[in-house]
Amino acid sequence: MKFKFPKPSESYHSDSGWAWIVNIATGYCFGILIGMCNNYGLIYVEFERIYEGTENHVTYAGWIGSLAIGVEYVFCVLGSILVDLYNPLKIGLLGAVISTASLIGCIFVTNMKIYFLTYGVLFGFGQALLLAATLSVLPYYFEKKLSLANGIMNFIGSIIIVLLPIITSAIINSSGLKITFLVLAAINAGGVLAVLTYITPKYLAGKSLSCGAFQHLLENSAILYQLLILIIMENWLFRIRSL
Repeated sequence: MKFKFPKPSESYHSDSGWAWIVNIATGYCFGILIGMCNNYGLIYVEFERIYEGTENHVTYAGWIGSLAIGVEYVFCVLGSILVDLYNPLKIGLLGAVISTASLIGCIFVTNMKIYFLTYGVLFGFGQALLLAATLSVLPYYFEKKLSLANGIMNFIGSIIIVLLPIITSAIINSSGLKITFLVLAAINAGGVLAVLTYITPKYLAGKSLSCGAFQHLLENSAILYQLLILIIMENWLFRIRSL
């Protein structure tokens, strides 16, 4: 099994009409990926309230969110390698299904420690695969307009990032944590539909393994880890203010 970097001519499409559909889909996925991380501050407060009588509930509540974020970014590298082995559609779809199923599983959890598995590990791992597919797919569809496509992805994502905490807060206040997980699962399920646009052309089927997605992830690793540090700082500042 040999690794090789793709040539420009091996890109899926070059700024074609379908590429813009993929661009919109990546914006939605990017929004829920980052938005769900930032959203945990609201869930953290609700965990503290519901499990107030549980021993070490404050520590557990903090660890659950930190574990999810850590798993997401650590396994993003594995996800990118899997994208090279298969394609963005298969890996992104698998990740979206796993993360959606984990949120549905959170609805039935009563023991706080189980959230380490459902929300911390499974949700984080699913988001890692979806993140790798989303960050890797645009260079295969865009060449001359890649910068514009990245800007559009971030613009769409930022709208979702702003709206998601507002929606989550309203549902928590009106319906509680269980219904909130159900709504978040429905929103995350939209990522399943979005990933279906990451179509691999027939003329690339069966080609030898390419490291293009992994290379692109490494080129953008500085941005990824800046986002990770920012999210961790936001979570810790939120916890300090809530003391």
